[in-house]
Amino acid sequence: MQLEKHRWRLNHRIDALGEVLKEYRLGDTVGIDQFKVERVLIQLQIEWEHFVRAVVLDSATGQFRSRSGPVVSRLPVRVKNREHASLILLSKYKKRSIEPDWYLPSEAISAADKLSLSNYSQIAIQLGVSPWELEDLRHLRNFIAHRSNRAAKSVRSTGYIPKSERIIPCKICFDYTLGGMQRYERWIEFMKIVANGMVQ
Repeated sequence: MQLEKHRWRLNHRIDALGEVLKEYRLGDTVGIDQFKVERVLIQLQIEWEHFVRAVVLDSATGQFRSRSGPVVSRLPVRVKNREHASLILLSKYKKRSIEPDWYLPSEAISAADKLSLSNYSQIAIQLGVSPWELEDLRHLRNFIAHRSNRAAKSVRSTGYIPKSERIIPCKICFDYTLGGMQRYERWIEFMKIVANGMVQ
């Protein structure tokens, strides 16, 4: 099987989410279904996490190929499937009973290293890119999910929202970046670029 299938699945899903957001434009937030937009933003983050997890764990099974050829784990154990790969990964941590936070590049890179993946370098290069443009989406997702003071501080740390201004996720989503794209469009584009590089 091709690792490409994970990229195709990701692209299909995030494009569908992007189409939902295209219904709206930056401006008067009264006309925006804010709950719908917030659900889409949370789902964008989830789709990214699922993609990274699938690529890392499936790479360990020896059943997949990248564009460069077969990918395998160099550990001295036969990895049967994704679930088995997860169990092996967890056994490599001294004090951990749950999988890494796949949305954190450093943790995903570490997981690929612990599984001794033949495509580790490719994964590390792509997830190690700086600035990590999905960091903003993660902070916003946490704010939507928790509405806590801590989550609000994280969103404000991005510099998009002045301390005195109310945090409106829809406004952040539809704001324009320096490149002229709306922020959600840039998040989707960034996901596609990194995902493409990971399955090379």
